Order: sequence, then structure tokens, then C-alpha cells
Amino acid sequence: MIMLDPLLRGVFAPAVVVIVMMVVGHRIWRNRGDRKAEFLPAIAIGLGVSVSYVALFGWTKVPPAEHWQWTFVLIGIATLASILTPHLSRRPAAGAIVWIIIAALSSWLIVPSWEAFEATRLQWHGAVAMLVFANLAATSRLNQKNDGLLPLLLLCIAAGFGSVVAGLAHTAKLAQLCGALATTLGVLWIVGSLKRKRGHVIGIGAIPSVMLPACALLAYFYESSGEFHPTAFVICGALPFVVGAAVRVSGKRLAGWKRVVILSLITAIPGAIAVILVVLASQGDDPYAY
Repeated sequence: MIMLDPLLRGVFAPAVVVIVMMVVGHRIWRNRGDRKAEFLPAIAIGLGVSVSYVALFGWTKVPPAEHWQWTFVLIGIATLASILTPHLSRRPAAGAIVWIIIAALSSWLIVPSWEAFEATRLQWHGAVAMLVFANLAATSRLNQKNDGLLPLLLLCIAAGFGSVVAGLAHTAKLAQLCGALATTLGVLWIVGSLKRKRGHVIGIGAIPSVMLPACALLAYFYESSGEFHPTAFVICGALPFVVGAAVRVSGKRLAGWKRVVILSLITAIPGAIAVILVVLASQGDDPYAY
């Protein structure tokens, strides 16, 4: 039986926010030029995920009572990065500095200070920071006109796999958060596709670049009893990098539905591998044994 209350809070609430933001926002800015409204998709995604978080879990004080609740702060950081992306993409040096700062801050908020990770905490900080930085660097240029709305669809697929992996790891709240992210990206893609004049979106990659590794790795940290290996969760957290790299490498060599299908498969295959690894581990088998 489907639980309607979580569905309303985690899916319909962010969907309504995105639709209102994009429809009303574009009406307000339509006579002021496209550049004036280029930040709207970033705000729509960030606000949609934030509304879903508050609807599902309530308002979180800082510092939060539980470590996973730092995701609420990360949503704000990722939204700010998303708004800055259009400007930083034209200034590579400044962009690199900002991405390093955001990656380091994200790592500090994601990696827990629990005693269980005392011996490996420094390695995890470095790994998470590099993962977030790689995601941001790869997705920061997903604003070219020839990319269209395809990055939204690919990142929606990536977030969907993140939700499945977090759910299989018995971390329902993180799965719901990834689901809310997938919803906002998917609804934004649908709204953009229905517009008479289809354009391209700017700065939408930063939020999943931070939130996907946050949710995936927090799912692993919370299920650190030894049942799961981190590989599946790292793969899931790196899906934004896969999307950014695939879109950039394909360039103009692929077009139309052929490009959509091939890039969707490139995104989905590592996501499916992560899901399979978690499923096998949860069944008591060790897929990593030699």
C-alpha cells in the first residue's frame, strides 16, 4: 500500500514549488531578457528540495541533533553554488577556488566524527572532497546551448538511482531526500520540454553534484556495520561526474533521440551496477570476495 503522506510531502510538494517558480518567475522576467532569469532553475531546484525536506522532517536547527541533518545546510550551500555557476564558468580560476572551498566544506559536513571512523576519517575527508570537486568541475559547464534540457533528464536519472541505493541501505530519510531531488529535476525537465520555445538551463548541476554524494555516502556511514562495501555508494555519488563527462565528450557527435538514449544508458549503467552491488550485499553474499 502506498503511503500518501510521504508521497505528498516528498514528491508533490517539490513538484508544485518548481512549477510555480518556473511559470510565475518567467512571467515576471519575460520582458527583462533571458539573462535576468537564468538563476531561476537553480533557485527552483534548491527551494523544491528544501520545501520537501521541511515537509518531511521539519525545520532543522544548526547545529542539528543528528549528523544526517547537515544535508539541510548542504542544500543551501549547493543552491548558492548553482546560482554562482553561470558566472564562475566564465572565470575558470575563480570557479576552481570556489569549487575547492565548497568541496572542503561539504566533506567536513558529510564525514561523521564518530569513533568508528577515527582511523579512516582523514582519508574519507580527502575522498569526499575530491568527489564533490570532480562533480562540480564536470557539471559546471552544463550550460551550453547545444546541451538543451538533456542534462536535467540525466541528473534526474542519477538522483533516482541515488534514492534506490539509499533505500536499499535502510536509510529511508536519505532515500526520500534523493527522491525529492529527482522530482525537482524531472519536473523542471518536463516544464522546460512543454515550453513552446525550448531553451537551455544554466547552473543546474551544482545541487546534485553536492547532494548525491552527500546522501549516498551518508547512507553508507549510517550502515557501517560491515554489511555494505563503500564502492556502490561512491559510484552513486560520482554519477553527476559521469553525466558531465558524457555530455561534454559526446559534444555534437550525437544528436536527437540517439543522443538521449545513449547518454541515458551511460548514466544508468553505473547506477544499476551500484544497485546490484547493494542488493547482493544485503542478501548476505559478498560480491567483493576474491
